[in-house]
Amino acid sequence: MTLRNWWKTSYERTPATIGVVTVLVAVFLVTVLESRSINHNLNGWLGDHWGTYPPAMTRLPFGPLRAVGGVVLHSGVTHLVFNSFMLYLLGIELERALGHRIFTALFVVGGLGASAALVFFAPHVDTVGASGAVYALLVVVTMLRLKMGSDYQGLLWLIGANLAFTFLASGVSVAGHAGGLVTGIVLGAGLWVARSSASYFRWVLGVGAVSIALIGRGLFL
Repeated sequence: MTLRNWWKTSYERTPATIGVVTVLVAVFLVTVLESRSINHNLNGWLGDHWGTYPPAMTRLPFGPLRAVGGVVLHSGVTHLVFNSFMLYLLGIELERALGHRIFTALFVVGGLGASAALVFFAPHVDTVGASGAVYALLVVVTMLRLKMGSDYQGLLWLIGANLAFTFLASGVSVAGHAGGLVTGIVLGAGLWVARSSASYFRWVLGVGAVSIALIGRGLFL
């Protein structure tokens, strides 16, 4: 199978996952073109105006949008590849089990939850990356497998390894990762509460609304 055929088949089966990964890659390429650098790709307009940087998020009307903008920015190829790879693996499972709409909402809300944590616990740090959203998805996949009676122990080890990396590695956003983890737990809890796909979608949107409210509370009150 050629790369083109693989991409086409993957898009037909999991369009939301492929779409999100494509957005991450496209934004990264724009930052590379802007900065004319792969390793220092954030030295451009997007890097200056899209990162999740709480002091700049108070500038209306577009400042609060950094809560989402920072999620799609990545610093360097390694950062992008790791998050995109994890997002692809987790997204395939979630999108097939829960559908395109719910997966997309889970990704966005996971990112918002991570941004809310950054506003409160890292208010003077400019943060980029989809790691918080990926953490949330990882927890949701684990809880989904638990609910369905599938093997989830390997994912618990993966969560533990990622937590160790979060606290031991330098330059990693502890607040962002922790925020994504907590958001994932709340999102995963809805799998037991919701009685239908529609009600679970409303649960996810509710968590997103709370995350937005927390961001507003941290920035403006």
